Amino acid sequence: MKEYLVCGCFFLIFTMLLYALGKAVDIKEESYSVKFIKGYLVYSFFVAIGGMSVQLLHLKYRIFFAYMSVVLLLAVLKIIYSIKQENYIKIVTLKNFVKCNWFLIVLTIILCYMMFYYYRAFWYGNHLDDGYYLTKIATIASGCENNIDNIPVGVGKGLGITYLLNTWEIESAFYIKMLHVTPSLYIRLFQSGFNYYLFFNCVLAFGDRIARAVKKDYNKKALQYVCGTCLLFFVYYVYMQDTKLLFLRDTFTLNTAMYFGSSIVKMIAIMCLLMFYLEDEKITWKMVLGVFGISVVMISKSTIVLPTLFVTGVSYVIVTLLFTKEWKQKIIGIILAAFIVLAGIILPNNQVAQKEVYQYVFNALKSPFVIGALAVFGCSFFARKRVIYKINTMVILMGLLFAIPQLNDISEFLAVYGFVAGRAWSTYVYTFLIINLWYVYLFMSKILNETCVKIIFIAITCGMVRLLFYGYETDGKELFVTDNMKAKTNLEEDFDVLYRNHKFEPDTSIELGKELERIGKEKKKKLFVVSPEWALVDNTIYTLSVQLRSVAPDVVSVSAVNRYEVDRQCQLYGYDQEIYEKFVNEPSDESSRKLSKQVKKYNINCIIVQNKDCENYLDKIGFKQEAVIQGGVYYVWYKSAR
Repeated sequence: MKEYLVCGCFFLIFTMLLYALGKAVDIKEESYSVKFIKGYLVYSFFVAIGGMSVQLLHLKYRIFFAYMSVVLLLAVLKIIYSIKQENYIKIVTLKNFVKCNWFLIVLTIILCYMMFYYYRAFWYGNHLDDGYYLTKIATIASGCENNIDNIPVGVGKGLGITYLLNTWEIESAFYIKMLHVTPSLYIRLFQSGFNYYLFFNCVLAFGDRIARAVKKDYNKKALQYVCGTCLLFFVYYVYMQDTKLLFLRDTFTLNTAMYFGSSIVKMIAIMCLLMFYLEDEKITWKMVLGVFGISVVMISKSTIVLPTLFVTGVSYVIVTLLFTKEWKQKIIGIILAAFIVLAGIILPNNQVAQKEVYQYVFNALKSPFVIGALAVFGCSFFARKRVIYKINTMVILMGLLFAIPQLNDISEFLAVYGFVAGRAWSTYVYTFLIINLWYVYLFMSKILNETCVKIIFIAITCGMVRLLFYGYETDGKELFVTDNMKAKTNLEEDFDVLYRNHKFEPDTSIELGKELERIGKEKKKKLFVVSPEWALVDNTIYTLSVQLRSVAPDVVSVSAVNRYEVDRQCQLYGYDQEIYEKFVNEPSDESSRKLSKQVKKYNINCIIVQNKDCENYLDKIGFKQEAVIQGGVYYVWYKSAR
């Protein structure tokens, strides 16, 4: 409970800091959500610059931690200076803040509560991606200095330069080290919760800018109720895919991995790029610098955003040039469009990315929500508003640059991998739905009074909340698409698992991690650990080997090489996990002899088993039992070097 209180207080203070920083950056801004987004972008820009520099130059992480302390101090000083510069202190009453944001807070709490059901996905390691992200954060927070090791394994080469541009992991490690909290709890619950709140604020800020551009007399406090409809995106992903309600790439991250940098940029990248410039008639240097800063922030969260940045930026520039009254500007816009087409013809087609995009384009067109949004989009042209024409033209052009052969070759080239292209298309679809949601609000607010509009959107939100629970209850036992096979789960039993394992990690794993760290310190040796790849915990699969270093950062998880391969120069290259598996399943003199050969070849000095029958055989090959976890869930054996 102490760590819950510490994390909760930290994020409350951090959120208020971003609001205040956003206000300091733009004193005249009145929208709380816009202030919050501006504060977030400015703060994240400076974090990104420092984080990228430290990782690209392979500097010590302590340098980044010192840099972060300076950034926080400067943010506070900027806020204080801005208050004094205005010669007054404007106190934002809690009452006024709550009136404008209470609905977003409620939506965030609902999604955080839903996470207490998703233990299966957490135990599975978020489709094994936690093996990298959570482990990297835990490793850095534990005091490990900068290296380019294969993070989940602990030795070997890293995953390439693009991962060194992502700074959210080392930023999170800084906060975890500062707060002295468990990485899994901080990341999986509280960081995800913050990102949910960030997303809803981005939707609200984007809607505020659209409403301001279309109609000057709108009620800022009423806009927040529209955001409840976006709960649709967070309905359990297996249910959404099974029913074809909204089938997009990697939607599991929105349920259990919202803390991923790729998750948040997938949801907000296009909105952040557009919201501040919807009403601008010309492209200025101030705009260019602003877009550059936003792009740096998005890249620092995940480099998968590159295709989205390109498509959004090019679409905005072309449309803005075409919408000006100067013919020179229009001609430049036409030339730029022609250049994009020519580049698409010259660049080779990425067949893998093209196939991925087409799959999700066709899936999206089967969604009743996308079909409804297309109908709204068509009707929006009758509004006869210049800003809507401009937005719609950009939306159409973005769709073409993402989906049409030749035109999409540049975005496919930037994507490199098929799954990145699929995620970029997902970003487009989410933004398309959000834009049309605001069109619906504008239409309703024109023909209905404010109270009716509010009641309608609150009713829709209630329906979405019910869908959240129903979707998970229907398909909660499955982590993958199961066609028509249902996997109904018990909500009470699922909630109880994370209620007991309240650090969002199995207690057995946390205890195991402590024992491994203890053994390593006592023996004064680096532990090279062989363990089960999969363990049965709480009647579901727990991916022990790839998550082992998230609870024991100082060890080498030898068994993780199957998921995160090592290079040929690595000392673990060629390791065969199957030999270990045969031994623990059928311990015998023959299987232990083969295991002993691997132990000698790869300098393995620690073995974790779940089968007590392995005891005599491990003893024969020189291992001694060091720990028993929770009465026999795991047995930890250690072998001293001779």
